[in-house]
Amino acid sequence: MLESSGNENVVVTPSNRLGWRKAREALVACYESHNVDAHCLGWLPRKVYDLRHEEGRIFVCHNNGDHVGHCMWVVTERIAKIYMTWVRPDARMILHGRALVDAIEKAAAYERCGLISLWCAEDLSANIFWRAIGFVNTNWRYGRGLKPRRHLLWRRRIITPVAQQPATVQAVALATPPSSQRANLLPGGVVYQRAHSTPAADETLELHH
Repeated sequence: MLESSGNENVVVTPSNRLGWRKAREALVACYESHNVDAHCLGWLPRKVYDLRHEEGRIFVCHNNGDHVGHCMWVVTERIAKIYMTWVRPDARMILHGRALVDAIEKAAAYERCGLISLWCAEDLSANIFWRAIGFVNTNWRYGRGLKPRRHLLWRRRIITPVAQQPATVQAVALATPPSSQRANLLPGGVVYQRAHSTPAADETLELHH
């Protein structure tokens, strides 16, 4: 594991590859995140989180071993779709949100995806975050409910080279990314260590739905 010069230690791991206690902690955080940010996150039944956990579609961000955020995503027609991203209110630095998204990009590249996409309510400051890390707004729609909100569609092309074999992706925060990394990332970029295994599966970061 690498540490940044700022003593950061940010690691992103699929929840189903965490130890039992950490995995349970991650699922409880998923269950309760809607209660913390009901305006930003849509409600989902627990069985949805349980299923995505089993599939390895929930990525968890730890900073020095402390759970600071998580992200749920799926792959449809070679597009990695982010359905929920949440960073703990007292840990909302762009570093944590970007580490989650970049880890998804890395994993999605192994599945031959060409895009990452998500919908974000237009009135959330999270739109600033998505634009800052290279996403482009390409469409919009109204959400559901008695007072539907406009949602923006954000997309980013996946430019990470596709590896020969699947791997568990761990995102490690470094102070300065290599010159080969995406040019428009903000300071404090993220590079990756890959822990190869048998194939298997600050701006405020307020999130969509």
